Amino acid sequence: MIAVNCLGLAMVLVGWLTKPITRLENALSKTHVHNAPLKGIGKEHQDLDLFKAHFDFLTTSSVEEAGWEVMTVEDWGGKGSQTFLDETGPVGSWRSECGKGPIDQCRVVFDVEALLEDVF
Repeated sequence: MIAVNCLGLAMVLVGWLTKPITRLENALSKTHVHNAPLKGIGKEHQDLDLFKAHFDFLTTSSVEEAGWEVMTVEDWGGKGSQTFLDETGPVGSWRSECGKGPIDQCRVVFDVEALLEDVF
C-alpha cells in the first residue's frame, strides 16, 4: 500500500516537472535562420573598442540589420504571462548569431519611468 502511494506521488512530481523542462528544451532547440548582414563576433572584434562598438550596434539593431525575431506570448511562457507582458510592456527578440542554427542570443527592450541618472 505504501509503495502504491509513493508511486502515485512520484508520477505527480514527474508530470509537474516535465512541462517546464519540455518548454525549455523546445525553446533551446528552436532553430532560426536569417540573412541579415550583422552576424556574431569574430577575430576582428578582439580589440575592446571594436567589441564595444559591435555590441552597441547589435543591441540597438533592427530586424533587417541583425535578423531579430520578436518573441510571442507563447515564447514568454504562454497565456499565463499575458498579464505580466501587459503590465510591464517588454518586447523580447531572439536570433541565431551565425544566421542559421539554434537560438543563442536574446534581448529585451522595455521603458523605465525614471530619470537617466537614477537608472545609472
